[in-house]
Amino acid sequence: DRNTGGERIMEFALANDLLIGNTLFIKRESHLVTYISGNHRTQIDYVLFRRSFRRAVTDIKVIPGEECARQHQLLVCDFVVHTPAVHKRKFTSRLRTWKLRDPDVAKEYLETFVSMVKPATTSDPSLEVEESWSRLKTPLIEAAAKVCGYSKQH
Repeated sequence: DRNTGGERIMEFALANDLLIGNTLFIKRESHLVTYISGNHRTQIDYVLFRRSFRRAVTDIKVIPGEECARQHQLLVCDFVVHTPAVHKRKFTSRLRTWKLRDPDVAKEYLETFVSMVKPATTSDPSLEVEESWSRLKTPLIEAAAKVCGYSKQH
């Protein structure tokens, strides 16, 4: 027998695309009844959840004899929590530019860079911007690799 309260719960669940968890599992009456008053036994407490959560919910039941409030039985929902897998980052070696904070290493880097960049650069105004940048970038990286080195995987 449904009453107006039960109808409203069903309408709410339909409108919000929710499942009424108590109806998904077949149970004996003692595991369904949530309210007892004299000879009157009814199911008035419900667990509502999203459809997408359906696979996680494993059981919903009433624990007979466990009163959480006067005349109310304890309703329990069992579910499994899936933690996402942690993806390990792929190691990529990097230039150890933090070594340049040391004044001796910075001086060595400057000398190496200047010796590499002098033969590569000319003051040719006909060079494109990309070509000029390439002639500076390559010695910058090569000098840093030579003086500072690359990081290694541990």
